[in-house]
Amino acid sequence: MKSKRYLFKIIGLFVMTAIILIMVTCFGCAVFCNEINELEHVVPEEIGWSSVKLEEAKSYAEQIGSAAIMALYEGKVFFSCGKISQKYLIHS
Repeated sequence: MKSKRYLFKIIGLFVMTAIILIMVTCFGCAVFCNEINELEHVVPEEIGWSSVKLEEAKSYAEQIGSAAIMALYEGKVFFSCGKISQKYLIHS
């Protein structure tokens, strides 16, 4: 049961990340006028996320060949890895 719960959390993280990447790709600077580096960053624990679990998600993403991941909460970045400033052609 624990492994299923973990798998659902990982899948949820990747779905959320895919949605964010699609929004950034589709709307570009029209919606997000700030550069990626200008976004405010917060510590994951401040908003209820585990840094340890996010590192596990990062390791998994690297294993499956993900190019970049970025997760935000209320417009603040709490997790990112890879070349997040690069534009990607993505599919769902």
